[in-house]
Amino acid sequence: MPGVYDKGRGWRSRSTWKYNERVVRSLNDTCAICGHFCDTSLPAKLPLSPEVDHIIPVIRGGDPTGIENLCLVHKYCNQVKGTKLLSEMDMRNFMCPCVSYLKNRGRKRSWSEEVSDGEK
Repeated sequence: MPGVYDKGRGWRSRSTWKYNERVVRSLNDTCAICGHFCDTSLPAKLPLSPEVDHIIPVIRGGDPTGIENLCLVHKYCNQVKGTKLLSEMDMRNFMCPCVSYLKNRGRKRSWSEEVSDGEK
């Protein structure tokens, strides 16, 4: 039987996960870990592409498909978080690459900047 096994509820369909994933993506555009904007137009393999993550990891008893346990995050932030809870992360030393990306996003380089870079 295809799907996800939930300890409390038994087998749940993969379509439930996909539906809840679409809902989470449509309701929010902010990373739950770093608090910066998640650009949903980015392709999936980039570090700043959005992913849906479990607030309480499934390995720690979190609901695998329940919408109340899902949040939108950057791929990079999700990889750093791993199976930790947000409260267990050391946010003082956490540096998300989205900070520099967002500073330069939409900034077009002038012709003079292009030429000066080529001369160096």
